[in-house]
Amino acid sequence: MRRDERRLQLENVVNAVVTNANRNGKRYHSDSEVENRARANRGMPRVSINVLIVQLAFQDATERMPTNMLTADDARNAARVPARNISPSSRGPQTAVEGHNNRPLFR
Repeated sequence: MRRDERRLQLENVVNAVVTNANRNGKRYHSDSEVENRARANRGMPRVSINVLIVQLAFQDATERMPTNMLTADDARNAARVPARNISPSSRGPQTAVEGHNNRPLFR
């Protein structure tokens, strides 16, 4: 029962991250460019724009939904799955579940 609730919570977070990234992609992209410029000014290495987009989408998603049952590993998985499912601007949005190659979210 608890495992099912945890799985459902993770799937909801993953879907929310993908939706946020697809819906707010332009804003996240420009925010990511600003972040990379700031990193360069501080002497830090640049980070992939896609990684930053997923990070911003994840932050927005987790602010609006419960994550009390998720572990640190779950959070890492919740960031990895959307990175493979966020559509470029030329394609329409994809659902998180259809592209994760039927790999289980939990071990």
